[in-house]
Amino acid sequence: MADLRGRDKKKDSSETKAPLNYDEKTGKLKIGEDDTLHRAVWKGIGMNDTQHVEKLLENEDVRARVNALDARGHAALHIAAHLGHPEMVSVLLRYGAQATVKSYAGWMPLHEAIATGSFQTTRRVFLAAQERMNKELLRRCEILVEALPTMEDFYLELDWSFKSWVPIVSRYLPSDKYCIWKKGSWVRVDSTLAGFEGTSFIRGHITFLFTGKECARPGELLVINQDKKV
Repeated sequence: MADLRGRDKKKDSSETKAPLNYDEKTGKLKIGEDDTLHRAVWKGIGMNDTQHVEKLLENEDVRARVNALDARGHAALHIAAHLGHPEMVSVLLRYGAQATVKSYAGWMPLHEAIATGSFQTTRRVFLAAQERMNKELLRRCEILVEALPTMEDFYLELDWSFKSWVPIVSRYLPSDKYCIWKKGSWVRVDSTLAGFEGTSFIRGHITFLFTGKECARPGELLVINQDKKV
């Protein structure tokens, strides 16, 4: 578990050059700017009271720094997750704390919550992280839908396999041939590897289809089993 109080820190100054959290507006690393919120979270959890933190976050300037890292490289949400306080976690998330923000050591609040063993805290952070990642995935899919038409259309066959120098082992390793079509903003990939059963591979006809701009729901990835027609 990450040490939020900064004890037994082994990294020297030469190892503190990898920025892990940026201000989205300025692009600058936010470490140790102002730990008022962090201190309030510590105190609020100790007193089992979230009201002071909520009052602080009603201030626009404080709310704008809700994901800032303190001098030890932790966001306020890391502290709440580390201490296993689901109510404080909910307050911070409601005021814009990012469930995917990384500490200086590379930890996310979800890692802290899992290490603490608090189910409710872990659940709330996990759902928030999942929602944010889904939104980011949708945003990237929209970008991809717009970018694909600028590329030339193509068809490609890609053979791949795993092999081993150990006798007999290779027969148990997977192999497949991908057939890839790109037309406009649509992409289709056909595969014959449908799954696994014990040490055997299930063969079939599986299609992965990335829907294009002309579709009613563009930017989605569909998985189609051509044999079962589903």
